[in-house]
Amino acid sequence: MIRLFLALLLLSSSTLAHAQEPLQQIADQLGKQNVLRLPFEQTKRVVVLSKPLVSSGTMIFAKGHGLIWRTEKPFLSVMAITSFGIVRHDSGGTRVVMRSSEHRAAEHFSKTFLSLFSGELDSVKGAFEVLPETTAGSSSWSLRLTPKRSALRKVIAEIALRGSPEPVEFILKEANGDETRITFHAGSGSQMELTDEDRRLFESTRQTLTP
Repeated sequence: MIRLFLALLLLSSSTLAHAQEPLQQIADQLGKQNVLRLPFEQTKRVVVLSKPLVSSGTMIFAKGHGLIWRTEKPFLSVMAITSFGIVRHDSGGTRVVMRSSEHRAAEHFSKTFLSLFSGELDSVKGAFEVLPETTAGSSSWSLRLTPKRSALRKVIAEIALRGSPEPVEFILKEANGDETRITFHAGSGSQMELTDEDRRLFESTRQTLTP
């Protein structure tokens, strides 16, 4: 597992301002959430495998802290994504540490993923072209991201995120043909607070990733 703005050819400044409205609406929708706790189902299709890999669990996102990706089936594993990097634990006791200061891929993935869920869409506009869409008269929205840089295009073909208003689906299409599709289920949004266990995990992750 695993980091935006509209860049279309427009004919006038008035057209540009109009086109940016959906992106701001989407940013506003995402920015309302201080804490998200969303159950998910993930299906990963790997080109060399005949059957998809299916897993499920819970995503916890907290502004100012990061994101916890807790997979419960078929095997237990926990991944914490923060601005400092990524730490992953599995039920067998294995721990994988990727510091942003040492891994450019981890830095870019962390920044993109956290920016998406916090509504800070401007922060990654240098790396992605973004096509935003909103549905008139409803809170439904979608984002489609394509990498600008050739180095990034060698890894990522496209990222899509849609919601109503919380994220309901995340799709990552890799350059090698693999595809990960994550479907989120209803959560309680900003009303949900971090548990003591969540806070301990974020704190231990910070301590692990910083000197």
